[in-house]
Amino acid sequence: MWTRDDLPLLDEVDYLIGGPPRRYAHVVVDEVQDLSPMQLRSISRRSMTGSMTVVGDLAQSTGPWARDAWDEVITYLPHAMGHSVSRLRYGYRVPREIFEFTAPLLQIAAPDTVAPEVVRKGPASPGVHKVQPAERAGRVAGLALAHAGEHRFVGIVCPPSLRAEVEEALAANGSEWSSADRGELGRAVNLVSPQETKGLEFDAVIVVEPEEIVSIDPRGHRLLYVALTRTTGYLDIVCAGQPLPMVSPIMTPSEVDNPEPELPVDEFTGLARQIEVMIRANVPQQRWAGVLRHAARRLGQVDH
Repeated sequence: MWTRDDLPLLDEVDYLIGGPPRRYAHVVVDEVQDLSPMQLRSISRRSMTGSMTVVGDLAQSTGPWARDAWDEVITYLPHAMGHSVSRLRYGYRVPREIFEFTAPLLQIAAPDTVAPEVVRKGPASPGVHKVQPAERAGRVAGLALAHAGEHRFVGIVCPPSLRAEVEEALAANGSEWSSADRGELGRAVNLVSPQETKGLEFDAVIVVEPEEIVSIDPRGHRLLYVALTRTTGYLDIVCAGQPLPMVSPIMTPSEVDNPEPELPVDEFTGLARQIEVMIRANVPQQRWAGVLRHAARRLGQVDH
């Protein structure tokens, strides 16, 4: 079965066999922060002169090709015309109250990112609903029905481990819903996994158990940042844990990113890459130097 990841490979084969595809004077691409080198190569060959505008948000960069700097994207794009990087100065979609609540996550998710100035006031401050685990799914269903009753387009962002209980609670409350993960998106209430929220927006968003969202990915704070900023109006957080976790869970080596397969990785580079990923996932950037100094001292003790 073909997958989305096969498309740039097929495009490469078509280029090698049939020659260049149709090309354009200027190419514009959105959500470019997660594209693989092969995907970037595919869109680059559509540009007649190398003239391109690519748009993305590094704070939302997740998945196998997550980037921490724009140079990691630009290196795979045409260079004949040079390049410039411009940051988004103003934000219009997410209400100010919600962005101010969410902004502290950027310290971990993308510490080098400059937050935009949010200009729009929203209808309400974020609602934080601390509950016992047994109450969680019922509260989510109740909030979703309340928003839908006000004719709002609702997105429930739910980690996979809690999906079954939320579906059962929605069914028990007589609610019908769509699943964005299955390509459905259209009913008043929509269930969405954290990984599938990127690019979506809703009148009201309900985020279930932020700590669990952070724990499922080495860049979990970015997943949570994306989830919390999908709303144009209302935000509710339903949780037994922390509504805005600022500490990453400690991850074992088997849980962190594998080295990029296209890089020539020798034994020492591979070990360095594992250490880098673990530090990025578990320590705020301002403490990296201290962690490395402490590690060096411990290694010195072992040597002696």
